[in-house]
Amino acid sequence: MSAWLASPFRADGVYLGGANMACSQPNLTASWVAAESAAGWHLLPLYVGLQAPSNSCGCAGISPASATVEGEAAALDAVTRAQAIGIGVGNPIYFDMEGYNHTTTNTAAVLAFLSGWTTKLHAAGYLSGVYSSDLSGIRDLAAQYGTTYPEPNDLWIANWNGAQSTVDANVPATDWPNHQRLHQYRGGHTDLYGGASISIDSDYVDAATAAGGAGSPPGPITVTPTPATAPTLAITPLPNGTLQVTPSWTGEAGIVSWQLEGGSSPTALNPLGRRVRVSHTGPINVRNVYPYYQVLALGSTGQTIGTSATIQTPPHVALFGARAFVPRRGKGGVPVACFDVPSCQVTVRIRYGRKTVSRTGPESVATGGGVAHFKLSGRWHRFLAVHRRLPVTVAVKSTTAGRASSAMRLISYTTTGRKLAQSTTPSSQIKLVGGMEFVGRHGRGGVLAACLASAPCVASPTLSVGRQVIASANPQKLGAGMVGYLHFTMTGAGHRLLTDAKSNQLSVHVQIASQGPGVSVGASASSVSIASGQVTLAGL
Repeated sequence: MSAWLASPFRADGVYLGGANMACSQPNLTASWVAAESAAGWHLLPLYVGLQAPSNSCGCAGISPASATVEGEAAALDAVTRAQAIGIGVGNPIYFDMEGYNHTTTNTAAVLAFLSGWTTKLHAAGYLSGVYSSDLSGIRDLAAQYGTTYPEPNDLWIANWNGAQSTVDANVPATDWPNHQRLHQYRGGHTDLYGGASISIDSDYVDAATAAGGAGSPPGPITVTPTPATAPTLAITPLPNGTLQVTPSWTGEAGIVSWQLEGGSSPTALNPLGRRVRVSHTGPINVRNVYPYYQVLALGSTGQTIGTSATIQTPPHVALFGARAFVPRRGKGGVPVACFDVPSCQVTVRIRYGRKTVSRTGPESVATGGGVAHFKLSGRWHRFLAVHRRLPVTVAVKSTTAGRASSAMRLISYTTTGRKLAQSTTPSSQIKLVGGMEFVGRHGRGGVLAACLASAPCVASPTLSVGRQVIASANPQKLGAGMVGYLHFTMTGAGHRLLTDAKSNQLSVHVQIASQGPGVSVGASASSVSIASGQVTLAGL
């Protein structure tokens, strides 16, 4: 920063946080803010929260049904983060809304989200700013100018036309005219000043900037921070099926802990897990996927002092496991599930670096989860056969449940002979998901299962050939609505049966015993639900 005082730049964008922020900021501290403000740098705080429901960046998206509430939650989190680094009231905070396709759903969700963002920032004493493409978010905001829509104070217009001005064809000259615009006129490139090179975007600034301490909102805006009437709850799905839930209550000082509740109906919610101390920083990770959630704010004696609105879980798709198995011939599979939709169709795209390994057409995924299949070309089959394990990025996309991607390894395996018979019989609580399961060289493997119950499943698999039990395992916990592997280790005799099989395939009968909701380990047999099936074991 000292070296770049030799540059023509005097403003610096800093990322505060948000569900889609791409990097950590361990050096962004109150002391850094104070020092750089004193050195003459103007700061532009950016918050990268939820994006348009259908976006091209693969980012976590806004839930159209909860867009305003999610925008409010983003603003409250941004205020907390700004205050933690010494950026007080009166300063601007800019929301980073990346470009999106103009659809009715996208536009409505983004505008509702940004209305919540602006309203809450104003209530907390901050100025509201929005960064977006002039062809998407900026154009949608400009269409609302002069109406009753809660306008942001400043627009940050992304249009890489090289013009060092704030004039833009999509924003009339009479809109945001009073030093309320920024223009990102050039995209990513590297500049060198004072002997230090930095990869930057270039921007022309004629709008509010931030500095350490509290400022005063300019113009006619007069805001007084007031406590919110109730706590709020934001839900962000992660690609592995986990939910990140973030409770907050602006201005309420009497909270000691939070109690999260969830359930299959908005009128039938039950406590989930232990209370979380209000001193806990960041979101709460939840490994149970319910259609509805709310949070209770608890006081010093455990009394409820406020209850959030009931929030519906956004539809989303998830991938499970760190490996996807591919036969030398035929299709591979990746475990996936769609949440908050009865069933969905997904497409799969697999990349090795920048190269596309496989791309599929739409295929159906059953309720409760299933395996999405993909096919490799002869070239990629040969490449995988040589490398055995290939690090890839797997992306799964659904028109009804969004998109998720995850780093995985493609693992090659070999079988010969005919395909063995496979079948599955689910219970009311749990079901087998895969028909082919895999065993390592030491006899360790996993059975892919989905918990269908309204509470976490406590389940244990038993594998047998005829009357001979060849593997079993202690009870393992699987979150409500989640897909996961129930791990086992084969007996010596069972492992020999597999290794001696000429086809590298062994047909086994699997039983999964799942104890009922709320039942502890060691419960009576009458409370146990049994799923079963005939699956194929393959050695790796």
